[in-house]
Amino acid sequence: MVSRSELIQNLEPIHFVLIFVGFFALIPFLRLVLLFKETKIKEYLLFGFVFLLAALFTISEVLAEASNELVFWQLSFTFRNLTYFLFFTHTVRMMWARPSELLVYIGVILYSLVQGMIFLWEPLKSIYDDPSLIGAGLVIDGQRLYSTDYRLLGNIFQVYVASLFLYSYLSVKVVDRAPRLKISIVIMRGVGSLLLLSRLTRLVQNFGILDYDIIESIGAVVLLIGFGFIAFIFYYYPGSILVSKAQIAGLIVISKTGMPIASGKFEDSNLSGSSTLLSGIISAVQNVMGTIDEGTRVKEIDAGDRSILVEHQSDIYFMLVADSAPTAILRSSLSYFARTFIHEKENEIREFNYTGKVIQDITEVVQKSFPYTIGRPMEIWP
Repeated sequence: MVSRSELIQNLEPIHFVLIFVGFFALIPFLRLVLLFKETKIKEYLLFGFVFLLAALFTISEVLAEASNELVFWQLSFTFRNLTYFLFFTHTVRMMWARPSELLVYIGVILYSLVQGMIFLWEPLKSIYDDPSLIGAGLVIDGQRLYSTDYRLLGNIFQVYVASLFLYSYLSVKVVDRAPRLKISIVIMRGVGSLLLLSRLTRLVQNFGILDYDIIESIGAVVLLIGFGFIAFIFYYYPGSILVSKAQIAGLIVISKTGMPIASGKFEDSNLSGSSTLLSGIISAVQNVMGTIDEGTRVKEIDAGDRSILVEHQSDIYFMLVADSAPTAILRSSLSYFARTFIHEKENEIREFNYTGKVIQDITEVVQKSFPYTIGRPMEIWP
């Protein structure tokens, strides 16, 4: 066990930089936790943990390099790979309503294999009886399966996640009238490219093609730049992480009697038909389902080239019309929209119940709940 004085003596200037970066990562972590507390949208909490893990990773990495203790190596690589697993989770929630089982199994199995091997690590100095060796790993019959200097399996998992992450943001349809979203998506595509490039380079290095120390330094710099960009996005425009491949076309709020309380559609959505007619259809379907099985509520309707999400709160139905199968992120955002609408439109809802007066403008609530729609003009959906 390295003493405290020896640990301090082993610290190099780069270690102090990493410690500063680790504590700096706690700032977006706290902000995202507060956003989650307000909105209950899981994506904020997920990325909050990304930054928390980034802080824990940098600190444990410094302690591992300075002390060469097994527990710090295990913690460092655990935090690193768990960060990638959270990126994987975000990508699945952002892209698919019902993701391919094969796609999910590949990610989960790769992560489980990598993490399982980390639990079986031993110090390299003990395995080879050489006190000068730094690091830890799993070695069987003299062959390193996964170690601090041979990370092939871990890099395959990371390349898989980075590829999906980049593909997801390349697949998002960017609306020109939402300039802040456009900037954020471009940055996230850049982050995905940097992430994939650094992991591919690290993957090749396992075969001895590139110098280890140089690749380690380049990889660290690239990752710091990537996380710096992500931190900038969360400071500048945190709602950009709520973007979904499925785009919102319109929203309808319906009373328990089936009458529209409020509605709105985006001018670029090409939605046709009457919101009143659609409200009546949804209300009828709900009544039929309730008759068949008491307490049953419709949550989603497949309408061909569009899908309709339904959220029920306080005897009010909230419908979101999407241009494709809705994702998990879109479901969370609709739930937040419902809570926000009930809270901020309380007086107007009460007036509707007495007079039947329809609420005319829901733009502010929509933009608060779906911040990536800022800049897209809305109009009343008659």
